[in-house]
Amino acid sequence: DLRTAIESCGRAVRTLEREVSSKKDAMQKATDAYVEAEERLADAKSAMKKLEEEMLEIILATGKAKDARLTDLLMKVPEVEKEQPT
Repeated sequence: DLRTAIESCGRAVRTLEREVSSKKDAMQKATDAYVEAEERLADAKSAMKKLEEEMLEIILATGKAKDARLTDLLMKVPEVEKEQPT
């Protein structure tokens, strides 16, 4: 009868509402986990870039120091006059 059909549909609707709610909660948790993972990835990339920049600065500073020592050493070497062939 009609009443039985309405009650049956009502039960189906409540079941589907619970399912939708459950899946919505799961989706929200997955979204939160995704956002958190993206933030951790961005932080890790930022930290790596900072370390690479520090390494580059060290390499450049070391190169400048070597150049300065070499220049200083070359300045201490007396100039030797080239002999003119006679």
